[in-house]
Amino acid sequence: MTQDNLGNTYAYDAYGRPITAAGVQTTFDAFGRALELNHSGTYTQMVYSPSGWRHAIMNGAALARSLSS
Repeated sequence: MTQDNLGNTYAYDAYGRPITAAGVQTTFDAFGRALELNHSGTYTQMVYSPSGWRHAIMNGAALARSLSS
């Protein structure tokens, strides 16, 4: 699907992952994990632990949400 009935457009990379969905661009790392989301110039970064678990969500240098228990 490249466009839905609401007019949102979608683009995919060679692996079938959505890189642009409804105006949000996603950047992936070599392991296929989402690293960064760009929504109209507002960037959100994902931080992963060495074991691969998503550890935190950052907005620039500010911690947006900690996911560790």
